[in-house]
Amino acid sequence: MPYDLVVANYKNEALEYVINNTIDYCSSDLMKKIEVKSHIYPKVDVISLPDLGKENEEGNFVYKLSFESMPEVPVIDLDKINLKKIEAKIEEEDIKEFIDSIKTKFPNFGSVDDASYQAKDGDKLIIDFEGRIRNKLFQGGSSKNFAVNLGSGTFINGFEDQLTGQEADFSVRVNEIQIAKDFENDDEIAKSIGFKDYSLLINHAKKMIGDQCTEMRNLLIKKELFDYLDANYSFDLPTDIVKQEQQRMEGELGAQK
Repeated sequence: MPYDLVVANYKNEALEYVINNTIDYCSSDLMKKIEVKSHIYPKVDVISLPDLGKENEEGNFVYKLSFESMPEVPVIDLDKINLKKIEAKIEEEDIKEFIDSIKTKFPNFGSVDDASYQAKDGDKLIIDFEGRIRNKLFQGGSSKNFAVNLGSGTFINGFEDQLTGQEADFSVRVNEIQIAKDFENDDEIAKSIGFKDYSLLINHAKKMIGDQCTEMRNLLIKKELFDYLDANYSFDLPTDIVKQEQQRMEGELGAQK
């Protein structure tokens, strides 16, 4: 097969194969020679490549390898580390707050029988609607028995994109107005989100609150341990490890707020 044809069809695959194998072999050999026991996040920057466009043309493949080596960690005396024991007690007020949040997220809607009632924010409307552009129905522009929560700030996903720069006419029929009503009893609250009775919902609330407390406790203990190590031991950590750990802990703490 002519050399030009080989280059045209297999140049990229061959070059990638040779580069990867060369980097793996040379980098591994270098680590052994300079006796690097452990390292993280090696970074490879290709400086130059041989020109494969010319037959029998010699060229050098040059790359730059950079990495952070792991430090020598001093022996830590675990017997001297005393961490605070953190215990969380779930109070009735905690459970009530959890249940109240469920009632807010999953309100108990009921129909309004008063024909003179004026719908307001927080109510739910069951509607039929049709939307037309230039007197023609457009895709996704009609529905029956569609539920709309007034004041939620949303109607139908994608409407704004479809209507940008166009005038649309809508006809709407309100079939039913529903308002948030008090639950008849505690079991109704539980059933509204799929639990058989209120006792199971209480157990679920305790577990969820307990899991959140455990997660927060572990974060606080971890911070206390790190503060102790920082105050009593000194060694340089690789910059990338420090940044990643900071970002992870900030994300976990932010999720608890």
